[in-house]
Amino acid sequence: MIKLNNISIDYGGDYLFRNISILIKKNDRIGLIGNNGSGKTTLLKILAKSEDPSSGNIEQENNLKIAYLPQDLSFKSDIMLKEYTMGSNAILKSLDSKLEDLNQKLKNTSLEKDQYKLLEEIDSIHQEIDKIDRLRLEILSEKIMKGLGFSNIDFNKSINTFSGGWKMRAELSRLLIQEPDIILLDEPTNHLDLPAIIWLEKFLNSTNCSIVLVSHDIKFLNKNVDRILDISNKTIKDFKGNYSNYIIYREKEIEKQIREKKN
Repeated sequence: MIKLNNISIDYGGDYLFRNISILIKKNDRIGLIGNNGSGKTTLLKILAKSEDPSSGNIEQENNLKIAYLPQDLSFKSDIMLKEYTMGSNAILKSLDSKLEDLNQKLKNTSLEKDQYKLLEEIDSIHQEIDKIDRLRLEILSEKIMKGLGFSNIDFNKSINTFSGGWKMRAELSRLLIQEPDIILLDEPTNHLDLPAIIWLEKFLNSTNCSIVLVSHDIKFLNKNVDRILDISNKTIKDFKGNYSNYIIYREKEIEKQIREKKN
């Protein structure tokens, strides 16, 4: 799905990490770990294409949908919660606007040739709207928002009336509604209560999308990943298994290194 080839991040000669290569496959569930400042968030940004590496290249499948939940968000718009989280709603609005313009032109056109052309364009836009499936999108958005703790009353509130934690839930809702191929989550449980965490666990366990997860919540990490990428010493270790299994493996590896050093 997506491949990083010899990626490096260089801040004026000081490397965050150097020549790392990663392959993320379909249905991968990856836990990204490392000390603070090791480059976990930077790597997520590179995968999300919101930051460019200093060197190396990225290969990915065509039309790959990548969703990224950062730790910090800024909301400039003052739209309603449901309108914001529905994601494709902006596309629907644009199509509705085009439809309105075409219908108005049709009313003001008397030439049969022009009417026929306008009717073809109107039909084409209706087909695009049908593809988006507005009703299914609406049902899915409400299901996800309720799972993350929102109520029916909240749907028509302005996004900027919510606290930072609830805005984070709104953004997470928007990403999950998109049904991405890969979802990148940077500390998603920071602003969630226990019922919302349990709901998110169930959702992630049922989704077919690949997951790359950064979390200090060990229990949440263990339940949602089966592969660990550990950024340390400017490189990356790739381990098949959850976090607890990786810690056991690392302890044995360190013991082995100590013995070899003594010998």
